[in-house]
Amino acid sequence: MLTKDQIAKIRRSVKRRGLGSFSLEEELIDFISCSVESKLAETLSFEEAFRLAVLELEPDGVIPIQTISGIIRNRLQIQMLQTYFKIATRNLARHRANSFVNLAGLVLGLASVLVIVLYVQNELSYDDFHPDADRLYRVNTTAYFMDEPVTFSGTSLMLRQAILDEIPQVEAAVYKRSLSTNEPLKASDKFHYNYRFSCVQKEFFELFNFPVIEGNAEGFFNGPFNVLISSSFAARIFDMEDPVGQIISTERGGKTYRLTVVGVLADLPENTHLNNKWDGIDMISSMETYRSMYNYVLAWDINDMNDPTYVKLRAGADEKEVVNEINELLKRKVGEELNYEHDLQPIQDIYLNTRGSEIDSEGDMAQVYTFSLIGLLILAIACINYINLTTAKVAMRTKEVGVRKVLGARKRQFLVQFIVEAFLLSFAALILSLLVVGFLLPYANNVLDLNLQFTFFENTDLMIGLVLLLTLVSLMSGGFPGFYLSKFSSVNLLKSAITIRNSKISFRRILVVFQFGISAAIIVCTLVIVNQLNFIRNIELGFDKESVVYVALPHREMGEKANLLKDAFNKISEVKSASFTGFALGAGRAMAQHIQMGGEYDDSFQLTLPVDFDYANTMSMEMQTGRWFDQSLATDLDQGLVVNEAFVKYFKIENPIGFTMDRAEQPGTIIGVVKDFHFSSLYNDIEPLVMHMTRDYSWNYTNMALKLNAGKVENTMVQLEESWSTVFPNRPFEWSFLDTQLETLYRKEVVFGGIFKAFALIAIAVSCLGLLGLVSFSVERRSREIGIRKVLGASISNILSLVTKEFSKLVIVGFLISIPAAYFFLSGWLDDFKYHIDIGYSSFVWAGVLILAIAWLTISYISVRAAKSNPVDALKQE
Repeated sequence: MLTKDQIAKIRRSVKRRGLGSFSLEEELIDFISCSVESKLAETLSFEEAFRLAVLELEPDGVIPIQTISGIIRNRLQIQMLQTYFKIATRNLARHRANSFVNLAGLVLGLASVLVIVLYVQNELSYDDFHPDADRLYRVNTTAYFMDEPVTFSGTSLMLRQAILDEIPQVEAAVYKRSLSTNEPLKASDKFHYNYRFSCVQKEFFELFNFPVIEGNAEGFFNGPFNVLISSSFAARIFDMEDPVGQIISTERGGKTYRLTVVGVLADLPENTHLNNKWDGIDMISSMETYRSMYNYVLAWDINDMNDPTYVKLRAGADEKEVVNEINELLKRKVGEELNYEHDLQPIQDIYLNTRGSEIDSEGDMAQVYTFSLIGLLILAIACINYINLTTAKVAMRTKEVGVRKVLGARKRQFLVQFIVEAFLLSFAALILSLLVVGFLLPYANNVLDLNLQFTFFENTDLMIGLVLLLTLVSLMSGGFPGFYLSKFSSVNLLKSAITIRNSKISFRRILVVFQFGISAAIIVCTLVIVNQLNFIRNIELGFDKESVVYVALPHREMGEKANLLKDAFNKISEVKSASFTGFALGAGRAMAQHIQMGGEYDDSFQLTLPVDFDYANTMSMEMQTGRWFDQSLATDLDQGLVVNEAFVKYFKIENPIGFTMDRAEQPGTIIGVVKDFHFSSLYNDIEPLVMHMTRDYSWNYTNMALKLNAGKVENTMVQLEESWSTVFPNRPFEWSFLDTQLETLYRKEVVFGGIFKAFALIAIAVSCLGLLGLVSFSVERRSREIGIRKVLGASISNILSLVTKEFSKLVIVGFLISIPAAYFFLSGWLDDFKYHIDIGYSSFVWAGVLILAIAWLTISYISVRAAKSNPVDALKQE
């Protein structure tokens, strides 16, 4: 650091040059002083350092004194900025512990925010890549069965042309018809199953951005039996062969059709609602192909509303007006028989279903909001830490600032110096956080079942936002202390730092309370979410899910081979029981059928499940009253009905056994009532259910449920596949364990819980880093007090208590403040489940204990180290 005499010599040297401008003189004095100071650090003498500094400024030995212009001013400013950077680098290196804690907290916070922003961007990007996506809508249907509304996405095939003919505000419309894919495809002399086949109009590729990457698709709609296949499907069925021009054959209704591949579609991107199990595209053809393969008669028939219609509105068209016109059109076309209406859903809304349509969505807007909030909170914690630690450390540099002021340094110099140091640390944190995200993103995608990607050039808006944020944080954390300290006189700064410390301690305490309140709230939420997920896994479902395998059945061929397959499976020693059924319990789609109760009861549509004689035994169900189906009684097959307790409660039937009613116009009698079981997800109440048997194996029985002996699962599955092959040699053996299906059903919640736990750990880590830094500064400032107390006989526990009290109060206050916010969030989240845990007080107690324990461990680490130090060193330093 320069002495007062050295500063005076530099000032005289500049004055002699006669620049004639006070501001220019000050710029030159600042530059030469900083340059000399940096050279003194290299062990040069003042005279040599001064000579070299002047030589850098005027290499020819002469300053053009009379002609110094803005160019020279800029040069001086750049050179001075370089000097500030050198000094800032030395200061950060000198206080490396503080720099590391500050850097680590900011890196964790920024990396978390980057991942959350990528997640949110991905969720909000669904179907936004289509041309004029803001004008694309799907037509949804709400039908009224017995005055009960049911909403779904299918429409009549008649609707598309009627809209184009009669509603001018609609620019284009397409209907996407999905074909049954139960029939095998033959390609390259091999049979292929499990594919998604759709038929569309030519406008489909105008509305949706699904490009053709091979072949010529111009003549695709010129005639029937031309198909486009996806890139992955082409690789699957043709291997290394060129797919264009290849023939695919399929059998429909006893006829064989030859389809010509005219092109290859790029695989549908992840961020489209059409890329799913039901609506995805492996193979696509024209509606003319569909009409040629099926003897289909167009009609306004609600029973044939299986597939969606999409419309593109003209620019400036009013959505509500178009909806009214569509429903008026329906009244004219259908007449008095009309028992449904249509609505429009923006295509970009389908995945997240932000308007709250009754149609289930794959995404969850609540999770998007939640993670956005968590990202903001973690970023807030990181920035609070950064500002807190930076301002706290500045309080330790008051003597440095005081000496600089005595030697002539001005307010602007302090301001620039602190801001430069803050900028260096901030942007180092940004670079490191980008590296952390790049390294951990593949791992996070794998563990959390995500597909997030980060590329710098595709996320320029994100990067600009982060740079602006860090600029603001740097100006706050660097500019404020520089400006604040410069207001004090040199005498006060050199005397003591007490005035500064007291003037800001209340603000710093508020920040500590805030960040630990956030951390505590996240911990509480994590504990409750984990408990709810455990509750879902362990809830009594009313049936035995363990060691139950569901085997998918080729329903068209089941009529002649059903009993043959069941006998083949029952011959395997590890199979305890086998049963034909419909949907998989807890994870399937129930079929609704018309139930005619008669008498005082209202007719309605109720959920039904086809079963057989062995189903109750296979699924370990309990009867509440009555009996299960009996194979020795012929009437049970055609007329017997078993209902659940919810059905009896819904219709308020006092004596259910023997009660007669019609199911889908087929007479039936209730022979038993089974205890309620969760046949659908835990998001829903247990609804009324009617179980029945059937002689038609072809359509009703879509699965076979097998109860296996525990253990030796691999060997059992091999035997099952061998038995399957004897009955269906050309059909793939498709199976899944019931408990795995149930886990998949709540995969979204599992991912949600996993991400929440990860961010809870990050929030705690960042908060503890900040607390670690603040405690170390507190101990450093009170080193003399601690030394005196030790000399006077204070024990380690006394010193520990002295430091712990101050910060424990802040942590407790933060925790108490977090309770209402956490309770409000958790109440809303748990309301989505019909069956859930009570929040209770235990989660809050455990969270409080945990946050206090973590804080005390952090505080104790620094405090014990200070208590064990030699008091002579602290007193000597003072």
